[in-house]
Amino acid sequence: MKPLSIAEFAQYRFVRDAEGGVVALPSQGADEKTQLVLDCESWGLARLHLFAGAALDADKREAFEEEMKRIAAMRSRSLVRVASWGRDADDLFCASEMRDGEPLPAYLERASVPLAVAGEWIVQLFALLESEDELSASFRRFTTLNYQVIVDRQGIVRPVFSEFYGWTGPGARGQEHSLDWYQAQLFCSLIAGVPVRTFHHGSLPKNFEDLEEDIRSTVLASLEEDSGETYENLKAAMERLAEATDGDGEKAPLPRMALREWLRADLEESYDGPAEYALPPEVDPSDEPYAVVSRLRGGPANIQVLPGPGSIPRDGWLRQHHDATRRPGRGMVNQLRVNYTEDRNSVTLVGEESVEGVDLAALLGEIGPLGEAETRLVAAKVASAVDVLENHVASCSVWWLPPENVFVLTGSRSLSGSAKLTERKGAAAWEGYPLKFRLHQTTATLRDGVDLPAAVRQLAREPCGKHKAVRRSAVALPLIWRLLAGSRFRWEEPVTRPTGVSAEIGDLLEEYRLALNESPEALETDLFEAFAATAAPSAVESPPVVDTEAKEAAAMEEALEATLFDGEIDMAVTPEKESRGIETPVPVDEPQPATPEGEAPGIEGPEPATPETESGAPKKKGGFLNFWFWAALAGVVAAAVAGFWLSGWNERHGVYEAEPNIAFPETDYRSPAELTGDEVLAEIGEFLLEQGDPKHLKLLHLVEVFDFEANRVAVENALRAAAEDGNARAARLAGQLARTRGESPGNFRSWLLEAAEMGDAEAQYLYADSVLSDGAPEDVRTRAIELAGRAAGEGHAEAFELWAVWTREDDGELAFRAMESSARQGNVGAVYQLGLFRANGIGVDADPAGAAESFRKAAELGDPRAMYWFGRCLEVGHGVESAFTEAQRWMKNAASLGHEAAIEWCREREIAVPGAAEERG
Repeated sequence: MKPLSIAEFAQYRFVRDAEGGVVALPSQGADEKTQLVLDCESWGLARLHLFAGAALDADKREAFEEEMKRIAAMRSRSLVRVASWGRDADDLFCASEMRDGEPLPAYLERASVPLAVAGEWIVQLFALLESEDELSASFRRFTTLNYQVIVDRQGIVRPVFSEFYGWTGPGARGQEHSLDWYQAQLFCSLIAGVPVRTFHHGSLPKNFEDLEEDIRSTVLASLEEDSGETYENLKAAMERLAEATDGDGEKAPLPRMALREWLRADLEESYDGPAEYALPPEVDPSDEPYAVVSRLRGGPANIQVLPGPGSIPRDGWLRQHHDATRRPGRGMVNQLRVNYTEDRNSVTLVGEESVEGVDLAALLGEIGPLGEAETRLVAAKVASAVDVLENHVASCSVWWLPPENVFVLTGSRSLSGSAKLTERKGAAAWEGYPLKFRLHQTTATLRDGVDLPAAVRQLAREPCGKHKAVRRSAVALPLIWRLLAGSRFRWEEPVTRPTGVSAEIGDLLEEYRLALNESPEALETDLFEAFAATAAPSAVESPPVVDTEAKEAAAMEEALEATLFDGEIDMAVTPEKESRGIETPVPVDEPQPATPEGEAPGIEGPEPATPETESGAPKKKGGFLNFWFWAALAGVVAAAVAGFWLSGWNERHGVYEAEPNIAFPETDYRSPAELTGDEVLAEIGEFLLEQGDPKHLKLLHLVEVFDFEANRVAVENALRAAAEDGNARAARLAGQLARTRGESPGNFRSWLLEAAEMGDAEAQYLYADSVLSDGAPEDVRTRAIELAGRAAGEGHAEAFELWAVWTREDDGELAFRAMESSARQGNVGAVYQLGLFRANGIGVDADPAGAAESFRKAAELGDPRAMYWFGRCLEVGHGVESAFTEAQRWMKNAASLGHEAAIEWCREREIAVPGAAEERG
């Protein structure tokens, strides 16, 4: 690894608090300072360790260099990773990953660790020591001072080796005691709650007697170093003690988090009065540690607390984060919606929607890795969703999508419940789960950094949406690996083929790993496509076709036979009562004779009876009683048949309440969300920057203080002048600015129309949408439809949808083709409306199956309207086999996203929807 030199605003930038001072982190060494920095290479936070004056000693410099090289090459979940190191004048420094926690001595001053948990921690540290053939100096003489207590990605409290001191005394004796002596000392400190102490036979923790006799004697033997076998004995004793750890056992207390404490304090102080959003003093294990649980726009949300513009310069952040958060409330389909952003000096608030699901990494941690077929299915869904995202107008380029940022909408936020549902349904679960992606960074992901090879990170800094194959492959490789192997992917380590995975796939993953590390720009095919191509033809089998109607008809016949009287009944028919006779059943596949007018359909009277029976015996009396016998028997048969059919209905649908026919709306077009003033100003700032000349650049700072009248006039005049020079974007931005300022429709529409006439497709669409949704005169609407058609001709997907909606009555077939074109471009609203067109027969013959399929596709892409109508189709069997359980799941998904009709549907059936009741209450 290449040593670096430190300089402010180079690779590392100091993170500053509300007072402008560098955020300090706890340090253990007397000659060390630890500070919070932003690593501009990985777009992540780091801990910077500064050793004052240490570079003046040549022996220390050499020992430091050797120590850092060895530690940086180590990989263990119990070790904080070292990213870089170097010299700055008289000081030495190293940068390690940011694991927010508390130094172990400080932790032990206020808490002791349960016995079984302490045993588990020591077992983990044994594994760390055994991961290297030869230990470096820091690991040969360790104490509680070397450790930090953190909460890991799974929410588990555990220690990590985070402080390195052995190199500071080069030439000192390498090892004063055996390794198990240090482990036994550490164990006693943990259970006693004592920060630093040397334990021996005469000085033991008070709760030492709570240990089993064999464990006590083993720990004592290690402390006294009286045997050569104490290492293995202590390790075995700790493993036995750790086995007592289970889900219901006593837990280790949560550590304090320095990063969280800084954000919490600065956020609290940023309000003059009562805080609107505040991180609670104590961390709830069920919540995100850097988020405030709240509600936005009527739905549950997490207000993420991040370092603000006063802490980290914005140009040091991942471009994808900027693009995903610059338009609150305008999140794309499949993107976890950002509803709110606010800068409060040293902290920034980003409000994201809270969805009914769990992240993919956590789900795989519960159920384990997937097979190849399921992995292809999930990978294909992710690839398709990312394509839809990137094809959307004003979307961002997706370079980074770790499995932790892929949310699987299972209908529940319970991890265990989601895991059980997935295991029960198998591959069918992955086919039905919609996905949502968190494209912005949070403090948690900022803390971990963006995990990409250096060559890919460099390409990600380039403007525009270039290098699609690289982007897709950089997303695909960690994702596919996690799906197949169940573990985190490491870019620097060669791919070892996971168990049960073919050699072809293992070689493919290694090929792309090397390419993305060494020459990513040379990639022509992305990994999603290459991985899909590895499927053998025989591996893709169609599900067996079940003739449901024949199966149910056979079951009905069997039920009838089981209830019919088996024997002979001697019965005469009275002529006067012939209308009460029982017909011979007519086979269901043969046509019945026409029913004469006035008769009940499907019921025929018997042949006229003769005074004698077939045997010639005189007719017996009691015909009235015989009639009631047969009527009762017919009732039993009818009840059995009805019961059979109703039991089948209930099995598929639940208690029947719905109408069998659905009245679909012809169209359901939704206008785009209007940009906020801040969003328009952000685009104006980009426009001024892109002009590149001094005249426009000097106006940039005015955008930041736009509320002053003189500044507003100067910016508006600049846009007006650029529009007069023929700049269509300037005219559009002037119109959007006028709209956010509440000016009359005629004013902002005139700007949009001017930009539209100059050929700006977005302006053409916005103008048409504004006019057509506002009941304008006929000639104005005709012109708006024409402009929408021009924007559609430029490939504007939403304009295609709008044009199709307004031309469907004139030419339904052409409107249908236009809606198809919009859907192919990734417009999920058009995918949904294709379902409405097919359901209503607009431009095509009515196609219930095609409509249900369109609804399903749009629902899987996250559209709540489609979720509702697909649920209705499943409820009554419209174009798809009825399945009430699946209908209920889709309705809950739609309701959790605020769909009013879905909320009402669930309420009528007493189905609980988290968040919906509060919203409507």
